[in-house]
Amino acid sequence: MKSKGDGLDKSHEMAKQKFRPTRRSGFSGAKAYIWYVEILKNCCNAGGRTFCDAIKGVIVKKQQQEIKLEIQIDDETANGRYINMAVVNHNDSEFVLDCIYVQPQAPKAKIQSRLITSPRNAKRLLLALQNNIHTYEQQFGVIDLRESTESLNGASKPVH
Repeated sequence: MKSKGDGLDKSHEMAKQKFRPTRRSGFSGAKAYIWYVEILKNCCNAGGRTFCDAIKGVIVKKQQQEIKLEIQIDDETANGRYINMAVVNHNDSEFVLDCIYVQPQAPKAKIQSRLITSPRNAKRLLLALQNNIHTYEQQFGVIDLRESTESLNGASKPVH
């Protein structure tokens, strides 16, 4: 005679076979483990549902909770601003990025835009830039940071 625990063990084994967390599904590593344990705890109270059905229900709820963000841009901002220099400062609560255009042979430079963000968002920006630079270099080759101090006609050019 099978006990109630045997059915739970069978459901648990089935779920381990069917539920394979992947990057594609958005569940991997510790996040997947936490979700898996949460589902396993609730399995006893699933009300006649199998373990796999319980997992599917929670995943669907999580996906429904995600918010779609519509980003809008006005025409002036869409045109963008060219910068060739940035100055970054910070304090304990924020990072300030001054985006600057330095004109060749000019003693003055103008800040085109100032970005102020939290340390957490600054790090997210850093990671996004690293990811995009990595993708760019795979497609177009390594970006050379050595700057030439001579232009094509041999005249000296300022280094920023």
